[in-house]
Amino acid sequence: MPRHATALNDDVIIVTGAASGIGRELTKEWVRIGGRVAMLDVNREGLDEVSSTLPAGRTLCITTDICDIGACQAAVETVTKTWGRIDVLANNAGISHHSDLRNADLGVLRRVMEVYFFGTVNLTHTALPELIKSQGRIVVLSSVAGFSPLIGRTGYAASKHALHGFFDTLRAELREQKVYFTLACPSFTKTAIDDNAMAGDGSSLCKDKKVVGKLLRAEDVAAAVIASSERRQSQVLISPLAKASYWLSRLVPPAFERVMRRTTASVSQESV
Repeated sequence: MPRHATALNDDVIIVTGAASGIGRELTKEWVRIGGRVAMLDVNREGLDEVSSTLPAGRTLCITTDICDIGACQAAVETVTKTWGRIDVLANNAGISHHSDLRNADLGVLRRVMEVYFFGTVNLTHTALPELIKSQGRIVVLSSVAGFSPLIGRTGYAASKHALHGFFDTLRAELREQKVYFTLACPSFTKTAIDDNAMAGDGSSLCKDKKVVGKLLRAEDVAAAVIASSERRQSQVLISPLAKASYWLSRLVPPAFERVMRRTTASVSQESV
């Protein structure tokens, strides 16, 4: 089990995709240890539901589509006007798909990239001046798919690989400004992200979900992410499966591909 983080001394944190899943658990844990969390999501009802369970004054609900740069700018302005600064940006929002490329509409891949990659870039670019001022931290919810191939998830894997390239480079650019980055890579996690997953034609995917290995709990992932961010750890592999996948894909790529093909042949993921 990951260690739980310590008090944050009133840090101001933005969490995207905060209405459910890992984003919800990040919000709850950060509030528990003393942070103030600006919760961003397109699902206002979900934001209000989570906020209602937390102490008054510790959360700020902002309905935001991160694909809209104007909405990102408005959200950042609201946070700074309300709380005066931004100490942590947690990029968690995303959308899922399941289909091989041969049977996929390219619009599905573009949509996944728009949310996972360009939406994250939109908000990061907008919040960056505040994070430089606070010498703050940026957290990115990536996955095993951020460093390895994943059959049936070309758009998803591409978006996660793109996040690694983007933030590894941004880390180097901001070394002197002392802005710190954590790329978090969990394996299969029990969340509701696939409730809105797209099939190859863009329709809602309704099928039984299967996973490889043991499902992680969203609250455990959130605790591990926050603790790793506090330690300024550049990348964290959450679960034995994630660690094994990382090293096998790095050291023996053909072997990793064989294992992946065998284990994912009939598997659609909850969240990786």
